Amino acid sequence: MPANSYSPAGFIDFSMEAARLARQAAILEQEELLMLARHGLAPGQHVIELGCGQGKMAYAIACMAGAESVTGIDVHAAFIEQARSTYAVPGLNFQEKSVYDLSGLKPSDFIFARLVFQHLDRVEAALEQIRMNLRPGGRVCIIDVNDDWLFMEPSIPAFDQLVRAGIEYQAGLGGDRLVGKRLPLYLSAAGFTDMKIEVLPFSSALVGMQHFLDIAVSFRANQAPGEGTV
Repeated sequence: MPANSYSPAGFIDFSMEAARLARQAAILEQEELLMLARHGLAPGQHVIELGCGQGKMAYAIACMAGAESVTGIDVHAAFIEQARSTYAVPGLNFQEKSVYDLSGLKPSDFIFARLVFQHLDRVEAALEQIRMNLRPGGRVCIIDVNDDWLFMEPSIPAFDQLVRAGIEYQAGLGGDRLVGKRLPLYLSAAGFTDMKIEVLPFSSALVGMQHFLDIAVSFRANQAPGEGTV
């Protein structure tokens, strides 16, 4: 199985990481819903979320955006089980699947991924699967990171070293914490057109210092060598 940068084996205590993901989803939910709407999410669509985790965003879309149907997929069985047991509304379903194999899903009008592509070692293969599952005229929205822009001002050398160590660690497992700046090239090479690029400055001014450190930094202290699949 290909190595990549996100799996339970990659953390000292994955239950802590799962709890952090839940906090992250709650903190960023409203900002991300607005971003998805700006980039094509609209009522009446069939929607797929790639890497849905515990299902909070898929649930929010099913409740608030008036989607015809929402399918959340994730490779981690425990996340899918949790999502199914936590969120149940008409039109919402969760499936255990890899982004590298979207066969069997209903063709969709809107496909999105939040903080998933930084973990992929085969970005081109994932984009090909998206193209195959997108209806004519459909939209794709990918939200991800570029750690070149993760810094503190005034600079704190220990923080800069931690960021650089995180970039190198993830690269060693097949991921890319600089993927945000590369996505336009990946998408263009995969044949996607009419691209719109939005940079959202994520800072302590946006969410407060405690939430900023929780989302951007705290998970790094919980990381341990491991392998998995997305």
